Amino acid sequence: MKILAEEIKVRQRLEYTLKNRITRAAKKYHAYRRFIYRQLKK
Repeated sequence: MKILAEEIKVRQRLEYTLKNRITRAAKKYHAYRRFIYRQLKK
């Protein structure tokens, strides 16, 4: 269950990032911008 929850969180971050800016998404989800950039590349 833990892995599934983490995957859902990542997808939510990416969906929010596509609608908004990366910096705003990083602040909202307490993640580094570099992490979000890496996830978008995948």
